[in-house]
Amino acid sequence: MVEKGNIQNRLEFLNDQIKTVEYLELLRAEIEELSARIAILKVQISNVEKDQSQKLDVAMRKIKDNTMHILRNDLERQLEFKNPQNVEIDFLRDTYSLNDSNNFSASSKTYFKNAVLFAIFFASLELKFFRYPRFIVCDNMEDKGMEKVRTQNFQEVISAMSEKFKDVDHQIIFTTSMISDKLNNTSLCVGPEYQRNNKSLNIKTNGLPCFK
Repeated sequence: MVEKGNIQNRLEFLNDQIKTVEYLELLRAEIEELSARIAILKVQISNVEKDQSQKLDVAMRKIKDNTMHILRNDLERQLEFKNPQNVEIDFLRDTYSLNDSNNFSASSKTYFKNAVLFAIFFASLELKFFRYPRFIVCDNMEDKGMEKVRTQNFQEVISAMSEKFKDVDHQIIFTTSMISDKLNNTSLCVGPEYQRNNKSLNIKTNGLPCFK
């Protein structure tokens, strides 16, 4: 009886060992499967990162090219704008420079800033992978002492660039009191023109303001 009990215990031990080995084999198979999946995911992540990096390079190159195009078409106000060599834009720091400098007049800084903003906008019209609204409002083109002829020239430069993308749905809104003669009274103008005798803010007879 003792020997029979020993044998049974031995069999139970061996069965437990077999189950342990089977479980280890199952775990090993799962590890191999997970390792294979991890390897595939690493490749996919690497491909996505590479694709994003390439798109970033293309996007930044297009933004810089657009910026330099807008600068070159400025009037003879800032010598550096006529022959731009390198535009650097740091979105994290919200800074931008031309030929390693941003030491320009106040009006030229305004022109430069708007050039960068519209450069991003037009890049979004050309590059389909951009996640950027195809809509822009410019309400500061007359800031910092911008001359009438200079801001009107800027309007014409931007309008000409927009015309190249007439097959791409987009919208540009200028707020200006000095609209270019070439653009005034054309299909690009929407709504009434507000002047001294036709103000945007009118007063009703009951004293309540009425916005047109």
